Amino acid sequence: MKPPWGSDTLSVINTTSNAVQATVPVGQAPVGVATDPSRGRVYVTNLLSGTLSVVNSATNQVVSTIAVGSGPVGVAVDQDTRTSGHPGW
Repeated sequence: MKPPWGSDTLSVINTTSNAVQATVPVGQAPVGVATDPSRGRVYVTNLLSGTLSVVNSATNQVVSTIAVGSGPVGVAVDQDTRTSGHPGW
């Protein structure tokens, strides 16, 4: 999955065909993506919105939008503690 600049969406890519399988609207200027396969979640930081979009990877729907402060640029998921963190700008 990759966030394309300028579209405010997350593109879901079929890795067998390399084709776009779905396009998920997220916040403004998505820049960071992390996955949690065990929970079926994809986390997207939205630079200009100051938010983190939580996407259900089975339905390709945003299930939550979390305000995280100014300029989030990346995100990581800790599989052991089931937490995510992001650096701000």
